[in-house]
Amino acid sequence: MRLKGVPMLLEATPTTTQTIVREISADLETPISVYMKLRREGASFLLESVEGGERIARYSFIGIRPKAQYFIRGNEIEV
Repeated sequence: MRLKGVPMLLEATPTTTQTIVREISADLETPISVYMKLRREGASFLLESVEGGERIARYSFIGIRPKAQYFIRGNEIEV
């Protein structure tokens, strides 16, 4: 899977949200392996929906360079 064009796309439009969709075969890449490659770009997250008693992830959402971050430590929240 080629990810080299993603950083260039993000730098070309730094103030615009970009949506990149790609369906891939699970035997070539996993959500974790793709996330590990993209997380080098800065703050990032991986969200997965699960189906079948937490055995199969149906959809995975990976985001990098969020516009805002929330930090929760004990009873304190920082935006």
